Amino acid sequence: MLKKFKKRAAKLFVSLLLFLPLLNDASVASDNLSYDVLSQQFIQAPADFLVPFSKKLYSFCLAKQILEKVESKKTELDSKIKITPEILSGLQSPKRILLSADKEISVKELLRALIFLQAPEANKIALNWLETFSGKKEERSKVPESDQKINGKSLLEDVGFVIRNLPKAVGQLTDQTVEIQGKNFPSSIRISHSEKSDLLFVLDNSSEVALGAAIVASRLRENNLRIVLCLVHDSDSNALLPEIAQALVSSVNHFETAKVFSEGKPVTVIPIVDGEQQNIALAPKQDVFITVSSDELKKQKTPKVEMIIERKELIKAPVTTNEPLARINIRLGDRVLKTVPLYAVADVAEKKSKLSDIYKTFKQIIE
Repeated sequence: MLKKFKKRAAKLFVSLLLFLPLLNDASVASDNLSYDVLSQQFIQAPADFLVPFSKKLYSFCLAKQILEKVESKKTELDSKIKITPEILSGLQSPKRILLSADKEISVKELLRALIFLQAPEANKIALNWLETFSGKKEERSKVPESDQKINGKSLLEDVGFVIRNLPKAVGQLTDQTVEIQGKNFPSSIRISHSEKSDLLFVLDNSSEVALGAAIVASRLRENNLRIVLCLVHDSDSNALLPEIAQALVSSVNHFETAKVFSEGKPVTVIPIVDGEQQNIALAPKQDVFITVSSDELKKQKTPKVEMIIERKELIKAPVTTNEPLARINIRLGDRVLKTVPLYAVADVAEKKSKLSDIYKTFKQIIE
């Protein structure tokens, strides 16, 4: 078993060897932030991690807001957005990736432009559409000034949301090109492929900040991908690529991610008082992953993840699938890795008694 694990680990390391030339000249990154997309856990998270504002990276924040509206069924991917001269006024873009004024673009095409191209006009169209969509001009979103700092943790959470919820119709982050209005354009995301991994980089030398993503096969589960994000900023723009590559390699090789629960799959059963059924199964509303340090696993003599369920002593009907009825604490040793709410897999109505039926009938007669 140990030989098999070492063999898989070696394969994963080999898949990252193409970055050794970059790492040889790289110093340890002075400041970086890393995040596991599937477990939604920060791997490395310095306090108050602020990065220079980047229009390229800010486009992911706008894409998240649009995807939230798609997820909540408030809009459709194929719905059209009008591009007026007012929207693009004062905007100079030599590439002119998007259509000119007095044209239309679909929500799907706008998402492609935001995520893959980070075109300046895409940001402006998205901002205008979002404020018009909400109907609250007084609360209009504004692009931060170029000399401002933005919260790196929130940025990585937004990028992680985009990756987790990106519809197939929009595209995949590993695509080399992006289609806009039937035309293919090269993606501005730099991509490197190997047998076991895809590494992606969004570099913005103008703001001295870089975003990197590693999509790799998990050493714990061969058929389960890990997605790791890293964010680096440095005063030397030439150091961005080596530093982000080094941060990705470190986060991938020194941490493990595994699925512990599946969406909708029952975890436990609890009793229900005064319900039409006596008990109900509880399950998480989404797949649950945990990320653990490899060093921490080695220190544990018997690395065992414990699941401790907490709930109220008495749960009375009616209950719905929208209300969390319990939570499960996932622990490794004496540390809580994650707390996950659990929901009923089906609604449970209140049990009807003969006495209540008689009362309701009597009440209807006298009224």
